[in-house]
Parts: sequence; structure tokens; C-alpha cells
Amino acid sequence: MVARLKPAVEKSIFGRLPGGTIVRIEPVIPKFRGVCYRIEVQRTGPGNLVSLEVDGAPIQGKLVPVPPAGTKTVTVKATLR
Repeated sequence: MVARLKPAVEKSIFGRLPGGTIVRIEPVIPKFRGVCYRIEVQRTGPGNLVSLEVDGAPIQGKLVPVPPAGTKTVTVKATLR
């Protein structure tokens, strides 16, 4: 089930769709519980080790905490190295 879910998640969040010899990207900015998540992804190395910052503060792991009530925007920076 996880193998089938991954393409659906990639398509819904990143808009990544196969397009023959190209990859078409149509990003969608996700909203969750009324909060807009601004997500920046940067690759700084060849691997897939991920580090996250939420609103400028580094966090442990890969889970973004739910923000306090009333928060409208959360900025997430994912760095792959």
C-alpha cells in the first residue's frame, strides 16, 4: 500500500507528473487546518539525508509540529544533503 501511496502524495503535493521524456511540475501550496505551509526544498549534496527548519528554527526528525492556534503561515525549509 505504501508503494502505491507515494506517487499519489508526490502528485498531490509537488504536482510531479510523468510527461514522456520530461517531468511536469505543478506545485500546490498545502493548507492544513487553515494554516498555509510555505515549503522550500534545497539540495546541498548527493544524498537524501533531510534536515528541517520550521520558521527559521531547526527541528529534530521529519515531523513538523502543529503550530499554535491562530497561526496563518508556517515556513518549512527542507535541506537534502
